[in-house]
This record gives sequence, C-alpha cells and structure tokens, in this order.
Amino acid sequence: MSTDPHAHTLDMVILYDSIRAGKRAKELCDRVVASLGAAYKLNCHCWNLSMLQSPVAAQFVARETAQSPCLIVAVNGNVTLARPLETVLGQCARALRHAGTALVAQLHGIPKGNEERAPAYRPLKQIAANAGIPFFSEVIETAAEASHRTAASPKIIPFPNQPSVTRKRGHHAQTEETAASR
Repeated sequence: MSTDPHAHTLDMVILYDSIRAGKRAKELCDRVVASLGAAYKLNCHCWNLSMLQSPVAAQFVARETAQSPCLIVAVNGNVTLARPLETVLGQCARALRHAGTALVAQLHGIPKGNEERAPAYRPLKQIAANAGIPFFSEVIETAAEASHRTAASPKIIPFPNQPSVTRKRGHHAQTEETAASR
C-alpha cells in the first residue's frame, strides 16, 4: 500500500459470508493494488452479508459500491443466495453500471472448474447481466481442498514399453522415438 499523499485511492467494496472468504477477497484487492504500483492505495469497505438484512446498511453499501472500481462478492459456491440478498446485490450492480465497473464473484467450497454449476454462480452472473456490467469469477480453494481434489483425481500410469510423450517448444506433441529419428 502506498504512503504517497498524492496516490489515487481505490475504494473497494467486499461482501463476504465468512471471515476466511473476506480475507481472501482482501488479498485479491491487495494484489490488484500492488500490480498498479505506488501511485495507488487501497481503502477496503468490507461487509458481512448478514449486515445487508438491514435496509439502511443495504442502501449504504449500494452507495459505497457506486464509488468502487468493482464489487467483490465472496461466498460459498454451494449455497443458494437468498432472494432478499439477490435484490440488494441487484441494487449494488446497478450502482456499478453508473460507475462503469464490474461484479467479481469469489466462490469457495467448490472444486476449481465447477463454478458455472455452483448454485451461487448463476444468480451472480445474472445480476451482472441484468445490470449490463462485466462479470468475473474465480474459485478459491484452501490447501486442504486442493490436496483432497488432487488425491481424489485419477492417476495416469504409463504402460511398460510405451514411448513417453514430450513437447517440443511451439510444436505438436511427439514421442521420444520420433524426436530421435529426426
């Protein structure tokens, strides 16, 4: 984070369902600001989703979102979003449209590559589409989830006496035998 008094401030809004998810979303913000360099500093506005049950808080978050370069929604991908929450997120998304920014979904609790099948993904993507704003998503796995997924995935064991496959830079795969014959 920049200590330059002339640095541009990015006011990021994060909505999260758990402390861990909120921390992961904050880490994403930190990476974005670090990639922009010393000319930018970060000001995060983090809200637990349960706070949005209050209409006053929901309106406040929607106003904050209008000043944000994006809204990060960090939720369990396996959970269906409650209808009132979808309504609040729709208000925030409309505020984003006026600011010319995007909705970012950070989903946890699901394996990588499965976000489009996750119950939380579809309504978030639809909210962004209805507001006419870009939508981005990523799956956040803990180390334990990733190692469990790796351990559960099938292993490929080559048959004996089969040539191994190598890749030559920028070319199609070829076997070691084919490469040796050239």
